[in-house]
Amino acid sequence: MNLPTIPYHSDDFSLRIDKNVAFNILSFRALGDDAKIIKALLIYTALNHQEEDLFGFYRLDPKKFAKSMFLQESHLYRLHPNPYFLTHDPRAQEKLERERNAPKGRMSEWRTWSTYLENALYILTNQSIVDDYRFKDETKTIITTSRFNFFDEITFKLEKTGKTYRVIYYYKPNKKYEENLKQYFLLGEIKKYNQLKKPNLEDAYLDLLNRIGNANAKNINSILFSLDTISSILGLKKYSKFSDQKRAVSRKFDKLCTVIGEDVKGLQLTWVNPNDNIGDYIGMVQHGVKVKVDNVAMITWDRLSEEQKRKKDSKNFKNIFNTELTRAFIQAYFNKYSGKLAGLSEDRKKQLFYEWFISDVDNDIKEVKYENTYLDIYKNSKGMHAHSREFFKVVEYAIKIQTKYNCISFENDRLILYLKDKRVTFKHLYQLLEHIEEIRK
Repeated sequence: MNLPTIPYHSDDFSLRIDKNVAFNILSFRALGDDAKIIKALLIYTALNHQEEDLFGFYRLDPKKFAKSMFLQESHLYRLHPNPYFLTHDPRAQEKLERERNAPKGRMSEWRTWSTYLENALYILTNQSIVDDYRFKDETKTIITTSRFNFFDEITFKLEKTGKTYRVIYYYKPNKKYEENLKQYFLLGEIKKYNQLKKPNLEDAYLDLLNRIGNANAKNINSILFSLDTISSILGLKKYSKFSDQKRAVSRKFDKLCTVIGEDVKGLQLTWVNPNDNIGDYIGMVQHGVKVKVDNVAMITWDRLSEEQKRKKDSKNFKNIFNTELTRAFIQAYFNKYSGKLAGLSEDRKKQLFYEWFISDVDNDIKEVKYENTYLDIYKNSKGMHAHSREFFKVVEYAIKIQTKYNCISFENDRLILYLKDKRVTFKHLYQLLEHIEEIRK
């Protein structure tokens, strides 16, 4: 009997993007044509960290990357006219010679970092793109470092598919970059980021979401910009007339609003004079500064209530806790059974982990990992033991129905729960447990 397949949808997902990407938009623009792929890689690796790769394989498939980020795959494979490794690596010419002389050329171990995608990966690993990289220390104090590489290491693997081979890349993210994805981030959507590429507004999307988030934290719902600043954020050229410049800004801002209006309720732009009584705001334009009348842009939006802020924070913490807890369980299993797992495929390692988790084996390790993760994310033990008991009751129920019905399996990179009238697929363990908890009730 063929049961209908129902993908499980969770409402707790918003993409966490390192704030430094928004802070340093102008630094990325200085990279010219490479900026588009580099920014896409930082968005995609944020997605990988949070949603696609909780197992920590750090795998980057060019085909999946291109599809996710609305990039032309063939462009990623084109040879870059001036790859950064040529000037950075003192052995670049020697490596190029070996690549040329290898029987299989670039499809060999002597492959160099020469395509547009490879150049972007190499820059993220070997070049300090941003002048000041910000992160939070253990006391939540914001620290700045002057030199920073987003990735610590990149490698590639030639993977056989049928009778041919394709290149798969692996990267090791900088630990501070990974920490920022759970401590120092802005919230966005990959779909909207991609949607705003055509009107050249993806930079403005990140920049303004970051500024709006910072303003909300201070209970302020308006930001002032000089005409030059808002034009730069929106990627506009300089017009000779103020009136033409303002019209161009208004038109482009309207395009932005059509995409992000649902996320930022009441978002609008008006032209004001900061010397007028316009209330509290954030911005570089200060009271008392003489400006031409109504040539200052003010963006406003609906102020968030305390209850809305609390729900938003709770949703974020829940998602961070779920992903970090899953990651902690995976790491504990991989550490204990590393010998058993050596040489196995990624899918086989995942399958064995799920079999281990939905069993009575190593319950003491699982309980310790739960409590350690809870303390790490929530920074206190209030409610920890009660939440832990409820969590492991759901796990016990999962073990019970699996033992009795063998209704949970892992197929095609998805967990599957077989029910009487359907089968439900899940990307992550915590989603499966959420659904089982609903059934148990």
